[in-house]
Amino acid sequence: GEPVFPKMEDGQEVALGDAVHAYLTALPSLDGLGPDAHRGVVARCLQGFGVEPLLTADQLVAMGERLEAWVRAKYPGAHWHTEVPVTAPRAAGGQWNGSVDLFLRLPDGKVVVVDHKCGPIRRDRLAAKAASYAGQLAAYREALTAQGLTVAATWIHFPLAAGMVGGDAA
Repeated sequence: GEPVFPKMEDGQEVALGDAVHAYLTALPSLDGLGPDAHRGVVARCLQGFGVEPLLTADQLVAMGERLEAWVRAKYPGAHWHTEVPVTAPRAAGGQWNGSVDLFLRLPDGKVVVVDHKCGPIRRDRLAAKAASYAGQLAAYREALTAQGLTVAATWIHFPLAAGMVGGDAA
């Protein structure tokens, strides 16, 4: 069903997002390790950002499992890279500088960009919220293309709502 979030102050919402983001970023380094390793990292993320009252360890583990299952199903054989710095000259002048949350390199050499947006949001608002990030995704696409990469798809991942919005390049 629809996720239910406790009432949060602005600072708590940011901290919750940071905790979720930290765990999702750690996933590739936990590959092949058992549930205890995952739970240990989850506990450190929740405690470190002081958000244990807002999210259970099981909920955060499930977010990671959903992301991993989605990648396996949609992009089999993809190689995960997290927090990948991206810099390139802008077509309009100036410079793009950013960091891709999850950068998937596909077996055919193309790449997929996944950006985590970790705020609490209802499922019926996902498409509108994702649209507000179109410029950011376009910037990643332009910067990566300038580096000679072929961007197969860009996605916005909403882990708290269990949603993915985006898709393959036109």
